[in-house]
Amino acid sequence: MIFNKKGVSEVVANVLIVLLVIVGVGVIWSVVKPTIDKAGDDINADCFTVKVSPVSCTKPVAVTPNCNTYTTLATCPTVGASGFAGCSWDAVLGRCGPNPAITTMGYMAKRDAGAGNFRGFKLVFEDSTGATQVAESIGAVQELATASGDITPNAGFTPAKMNVVAIVGTDADSKTCEAINAPINCV
Repeated sequence: MIFNKKGVSEVVANVLIVLLVIVGVGVIWSVVKPTIDKAGDDINADCFTVKVSPVSCTKPVAVTPNCNTYTTLATCPTVGASGFAGCSWDAVLGRCGPNPAITTMGYMAKRDAGAGNFRGFKLVFEDSTGATQVAESIGAVQELATASGDITPNAGFTPAKMNVVAIVGTDADSKTCEAINAPINCV
């Protein structure tokens, strides 16, 4: 019998290379898989379907309520009365008068087409220095509908831009999606 030792050593070398590649892939997968699993927990599929966009933003405006129409302590709408905090009763003068002006900035945001478990908007206001103020508007908004409201800004904060992002999920497990729109200018 004649054996070709050169041919056998090439087969053994190829088998060893294949085995080393399989072991290497297994080691790399054991390091990468936990990272992929952890990142998957932070993703909510509704972020891919629920879309929102900013519609308008108004810069802060001082609002002074008209309190002169209230003539008794019982009718003067003070803090906590129907959510209106603009008046207070002046016991010395015996009349209802305005508190210092309340400063508010307005917003309007739209829920675009796209099904999903929508919880609300996260409003991101940015001033000319890049400082931000974030507020949430939680509540059901149907597809293609808008939501609007007023926010009291932080002292000295004047927004230059506003953007919105969707909050999706359930009360127990909500996620804030990434911003996908360019911010709009406040007027």
